[in-house]
Amino acid sequence: MDPVKNPYAPGAGTPPPELAGRDDLRETVRIALARVRLGRPAKSILMVGLRGVGKTVLLDRMREEAEASGIHTVRIEAPESRSLPAILAPQLRQALLRLSQIAKAKKFGQRALRGLAGFAKALKVKYQDIEVGFDFEPEPGLADNGDLEHDLQALLEVIGIAAKEAGTALALFIDELQYVEEPQLAALMQALEQAVAQRADRVSAIEDLSAVRAAEIAGIDEALGAREITRLMRRIELQRPIHESQRLDHRFRQSRADFLARHFLIEFGAL
Repeated sequence: MDPVKNPYAPGAGTPPPELAGRDDLRETVRIALARVRLGRPAKSILMVGLRGVGKTVLLDRMREEAEASGIHTVRIEAPESRSLPAILAPQLRQALLRLSQIAKAKKFGQRALRGLAGFAKALKVKYQDIEVGFDFEPEPGLADNGDLEHDLQALLEVIGIAAKEAGTALALFIDELQYVEEPQLAALMQALEQAVAQRADRVSAIEDLSAVRAAEIAGIDEALGAREITRLMRRIELQRPIHESQRLDHRFRQSRADFLARHFLIEFGAL
């Protein structure tokens, strides 16, 4: 194929004209988020793949589709040398401020903001890179124990309640998750799972929050164990899709190669 006209030339995060071969995954995510919005159980999704398979582009497209369906979302990119609380707190604040603008969810969103203030202040001792504005004073006893897993679970529960009252769900789209340290990643997975377990009999809290993660991961299996990851979330391995135009181009090249080979054998009597 002409490299100038090839629409599928790879680029870091550059949206292609078509997300070929990803319809099944997009539908899986759509169903999971729709179930979460209704308070039905659904596993979070962990996408794993090598660089260049299109995880970031796919993540952004799925976020756009979630927003279009009425799901509230936050887009988080995990940089190197930043703690998980530091990258979560500012984005959760923005999501809660948005939820608080909905009349039915206002008081619940404000309570979640108090929980976020307690969460950030309690964990600041251990994770000194946390920087987030406080809109309300902390509520004593709400997500302020200084333990990442348990405080995050409590915080996700009150965020889920606010999302429920707003008639929506909150989805976390996290890119470059491989940069999150393994103990913090394990805490996130466990907090999500425990929040679901604690509130499985109610249409609220974590049922109204879903995390969709894209990652190039070397150590997650070692952090939790493959069986534990399967229990906590749905893991999907991404491969580079082959578009129909690439298949046609490959067949053309193969046919041309076969023709030249036969022509060479006939004309020059090789072999």
